[in-house]
Amino acid sequence: MLDHYPQLEEILLELSPSFAKLKNPILRKTIARVATLKQISEIAGLNPGEMISTLRKGANLCPANTDIAQSDNFSPKPEWVDENMIVEVFDVCSILDEGRSPMKQIIDKAQSLQAGQILELITPFVPTPIIDILQTKGYVCWSKKENNKIETYIK
Repeated sequence: MLDHYPQLEEILLELSPSFAKLKNPILRKTIARVATLKQISEIAGLNPGEMISTLRKGANLCPANTDIAQSDNFSPKPEWVDENMIVEVFDVCSILDEGRSPMKQIIDKAQSLQAGQILELITPFVPTPIIDILQTKGYVCWSKKENNKIETYIK
């Protein structure tokens, strides 16, 4: 990650003093190359979702083709987002905190939607990879920040 986004080193150092070890070239070439984001968040005592969200912002990895309504980037709710059409709310925060990927479950739930139905996805960060996958499959998505969580509506 740091090879591709060297600016994230400073962000990691701001998040936790535990990341000061990244300055050690030997540790950086060995342990840092195989450690997962979940593992390093545990080492630093950070919430994995919040850490990933912070790193994504630092790397400018915000979804380019998704509307996101949050305090610094208001986007009006699209007409197709109708709370009465939500057939399921799927909160994946605990799955992500366990270090597992909910991607297959999300795709399966989206594929089971009938015309006009909406799946609401709750995540600790904007789920850009799944949004991109769903959009290539013809789904529309809109996200907003609500109570320190991201609510993404999929139709």
